[in-house]
Amino acid sequence: MPLIFQRPRMALIRAGLRILWLAGVLGGIGLFLRALRFVELLPADSNWESLIWAVPSVLAALWIAVAIRWYRETSHFVSLRVCILSTLPFLPIAVLGFLLHPPFHTGIELLWEIGEIVHLVRGGKVFLGTLVALSLYLHVLIGGIGYRNRHESVPFPKAVGDTAAYMLPIVAVLALLTVGLTQAFTYISIAFDDQVRYWSVADALARGQGYPFRTFDEVFGDTQGIKPYWTDDLPVWPLTMIVGFFLFGHTTVGTYAPLIAANIAMPIVAFLAVRKISGDLTLAVGAAITLVLFPIYQIYALGAAEPEPIFHLLLLAMVASVPRDGKLQHWAIFGSIAGLVVLTRPEGGIYAAITLAVVMIARWREAGYWVSAVVATVPTLLYAGETLRQTGKPWPLHRSTYFGLENLQKHWDGFSDIGAIYYSDLLRTTTLGFWIILIAAVVLFGLGTVWLALRRPVYLFLPAAAGAHVLILWLTEAGPALTNVENPPDFFRHMSHALPFAWITASIGIFALAGSLCQRWRQWLVAAVFMLGTYYSYQVLITPEVTYGSAGILLPASKARGLLTADTFVLAQNLFSHPFQLPEIPHAWQDGVLQAQSWDYLGFRTSAFEFYSSFDMHNVDVGKPYMMASFYASLFAYVTLALAALGIPMARKKAKERSWWRTASLSRSADS
Repeated sequence: MPLIFQRPRMALIRAGLRILWLAGVLGGIGLFLRALRFVELLPADSNWESLIWAVPSVLAALWIAVAIRWYRETSHFVSLRVCILSTLPFLPIAVLGFLLHPPFHTGIELLWEIGEIVHLVRGGKVFLGTLVALSLYLHVLIGGIGYRNRHESVPFPKAVGDTAAYMLPIVAVLALLTVGLTQAFTYISIAFDDQVRYWSVADALARGQGYPFRTFDEVFGDTQGIKPYWTDDLPVWPLTMIVGFFLFGHTTVGTYAPLIAANIAMPIVAFLAVRKISGDLTLAVGAAITLVLFPIYQIYALGAAEPEPIFHLLLLAMVASVPRDGKLQHWAIFGSIAGLVVLTRPEGGIYAAITLAVVMIARWREAGYWVSAVVATVPTLLYAGETLRQTGKPWPLHRSTYFGLENLQKHWDGFSDIGAIYYSDLLRTTTLGFWIILIAAVVLFGLGTVWLALRRPVYLFLPAAAGAHVLILWLTEAGPALTNVENPPDFFRHMSHALPFAWITASIGIFALAGSLCQRWRQWLVAAVFMLGTYYSYQVLITPEVTYGSAGILLPASKARGLLTADTFVLAQNLFSHPFQLPEIPHAWQDGVLQAQSWDYLGFRTSAFEFYSSFDMHNVDVGKPYMMASFYASLFAYVTLALAALGIPMARKKAKERSWWRTASLSRSADS
């Protein structure tokens, strides 16, 4: 046969070999996933198990796209060597996938038994899932290295680092979005005692009646022996509820939709806030992920039936929106967010006031600052004016409380005797381990404060506001009125408002400790620290309904407390698929005050809890797949950050620069 006909034939044969190789490896992975079913996207009896095949299918489609792009630019197919090299990490997994499926597993009962054991043993499926996830990642990475360096010869470490850095933006964004989605879809607390007041405000506003202030049901209050009081149901959550009711009807979904949306956006906004302060991508990704996945914070604050998710999102947005320039529109955005913080939670006034005061000290000469102060103050004054008109008081009042130094002792006694033991149980550690973690966090908080004072003084409102809020809380009367120390979940929820600011400051402390290292080693250290923190949170969250008596050798048998309290917790998928109709609460003007009228609240409450009892997550492992997804997403981000450091030259730093507060990655000047 003439040579002119032989060459195309050989090219087709080689292309066919590449296609068969990829198809075999990817198909084997799919069979392996289906055999062990460690990716529990939904219950095992669901038809959605077919989603398992999405992993190899999507990967195959990406490889076809890369091959077509490669051929168009070089007139050559993807090298068979690159193809084999990229799939080599999970070749054993593909072989096992074929062997564990009919008709291949006939006669090899040993392998099948191994597969069954791995499927049943807690943690085994997670381990195999991690291996497959990392193998898929290396598959894409090696292919990317070959594609990006097909025209030139580059040392392998630099090629890996450059390719990982090239992939990093999309990997980081996808990881943060995945963590936000998985958090938003798990551990939603069904509780109506406070929520009912907020949606009653939304009902009155939607009808155009005005803003009600005494929304606490007097009949219910009398039955409980509680005197009605002027409530502090601020307008941001009710206003977002109106949007939720428009989209999802007057149901529980409409009330929770703003909270779920805030949860989804929180990792991205936290990332932007930390990145703006530190300028370090690794720190920003790690701090955002570990903040949102901190177990107690995720369940008791972000999953609460309160405006906490919206409030914490606005706190982080206020940090991210501090202007670096003098543009008036940027200052107006900053002021608008500060005003929303005030109108979301009663504690918002503390955070907004301290933030504006610290920023004023640093930048009072700029006209934009005064624009932001006016923008933040106007909505607050309008709301205060309406409060004064109806109630004769300039601001809504909570139940009667008093401040005093003696409350510090009461809080300390309750925290050390009850809280420390309770929280150590939840975090799967001993009481001593809890105190060590707490002390380490305080030290990092102090280091972060010093770093901010030296490098970013305009952001000193972070430790100042967090510290002021905790101090005021501990000075407040200790009791069921506001700070019930004997109820650790509720006490933590009130304390959690300081966590976003405190965690950013502590994360800066971690960054400051690594400041004496060169940039590559610093990036590896920071990524490793946050990766360990993420893994720790994941291990605690993966089975929150299981008692922790046998969790480890350090725990005594008496520690049998789980993360989920006696409240009802559901997944978002059950909330959206089974909405519960809410009654529209009537309002009428009485003595110049718009008040909610009496209605059968106790009957509604009983029927609502009975409705959602069948979806309660206690003693059911349904939240695990979401936690696995968040862990794998964060794993991709941390591995990419670590590999991207290979592209950073190992430059020797001068001796005079080896101070922990001098950081090479922060070359731009500090805010004045």
